[in-house]
Amino acid sequence: MLPADLVPRLAQMRDGQAMTVDAPGAVNLIVVAGSQGQPVTLEQARAGIERYLVNTRKREAAAAALKDLRAKAKIEFLGAYADAGKAAAPVQAVPAPATK
Repeated sequence: MLPADLVPRLAQMRDGQAMTVDAPGAVNLIVVAGSQGQPVTLEQARAGIERYLVNTRKREAAAAALKDLRAKAKIEFLGAYADAGKAAAPVQAVPAPATK
């Protein structure tokens, strides 16, 4: 499946043009070997459109759930770390440099 953000960039490319796409741990090279315009009917496009809409809704639901979880999250330190961060570390005075 092609990432949606690449479609506009690919649509502007001409036959023989190349572009790089960064990915985690890799760089992909895409070369347009050839292209051919071909209109499709609504029935032919329906499955792709439905898949796009479903995936968009899933991403939005996951992002909303994650945002809700982060808002409700509470971090509590236990054991030896229970007092971590409660008392500020004492500030040590730094002696002024000697002047002549």
